[in-house]
Amino acid sequence: MTSMSLPPDHRGQGARFIDATFRTKALSPPAYTTFADQTTIITGSNTGLGLRCAEIMLDLHLTHLIMAVRSVAKGEKAASMLRKAHPDAKIEVWDLDMLSYDSVRNFAKRCDPCHVWTSHS
Repeated sequence: MTSMSLPPDHRGQGARFIDATFRTKALSPPAYTTFADQTTIITGSNTGLGLRCAEIMLDLHLTHLIMAVRSVAKGEKAASMLRKAHPDAKIEVWDLDMLSYDSVRNFAKRCDPCHVWTSHS
């Protein structure tokens, strides 16, 4: 279903905002979901939603997590906790400051497919 096929909501912006923000329930992924043999980059993964996302994906057997953070020291602190809970996962902390063009360029260079991803047959 596309949003164009939904009936119009005449309750006003405030009501839609309240529903979307406070009444929406997150759905758990299906039981068969797995991230085995996958690499994921999560920005801001040393705290808040990024950290929670990392935890969930590692719980779903993520093989390789790259934590993209502004502070490598804070990232390593969060990674330490994740490594204890998921000793079989490869967890790396990479510097990424989205406000710095040089940082973004360096991060992109580091994401070279030959370095990060491997092919699976």
